[in-house]
Amino acid sequence: MKCEKHPAVETDVVCMSCGRALCGICRINFQGRPHCKRCIEIGRIMGGPPGPMPIIAPVTYVSMVADRLARSGFEVFNDTLSGIPITVGNKAEWILLNRIRVYVVMAQVPQVDENQAFGLSRTFYEISANRGGTLLFAGQLMSYSVISSPVIDQRAIGLVVRSKPQVHFRGWEITVLHDMNTNMVYFHPESHLFGWALYPYIHSFVRQYLIP
Repeated sequence: MKCEKHPAVETDVVCMSCGRALCGICRINFQGRPHCKRCIEIGRIMGGPPGPMPIIAPVTYVSMVADRLARSGFEVFNDTLSGIPITVGNKAEWILLNRIRVYVVMAQVPQVDENQAFGLSRTFYEISANRGGTLLFAGQLMSYSVISSPVIDQRAIGLVVRSKPQVHFRGWEITVLHDMNTNMVYFHPESHLFGWALYPYIHSFVRQYLIP
């Protein structure tokens, strides 16, 4: 048979997911079996002859952010909170001549309404505050509560976009929502007089790590 992409090349190898004929250039080995580039890219991989094709879950938003954080020196680990799997990243950084502990607490949940958005955010902040230790001044802790979901109430999005970061005795709490369907990220994009020097850092952090 002839390679589907390079018809001048004879081959006896086929993609184990879709059955396309593959030459040596097109063949990609995955777990010891040949696959085509297209099936690799869309996450459609199986071990066996062509037929009904299971879908391997694509890289999630949370795992993408976790990978970015890990590459930048954050300690990243998985945990569970009230039965909800969470991923936590933390790192001490120098911001405006202050050593600040930055926490990113992430979760993927089935749906988010306005109460859940800030309820989870507040809980995530408490986790960050407790693990950050006793802090003497506001601003020594910066906690990003990142919630990814396929179903997000428009009122929740409106609240997150309109509500400026919460400032507590222990530090700052920033809520970020990610819509799995549109791949859009929602957060408070404005700057304010109080804490004006930190807002550029917050917005830069969101752009660097949290926007797909």
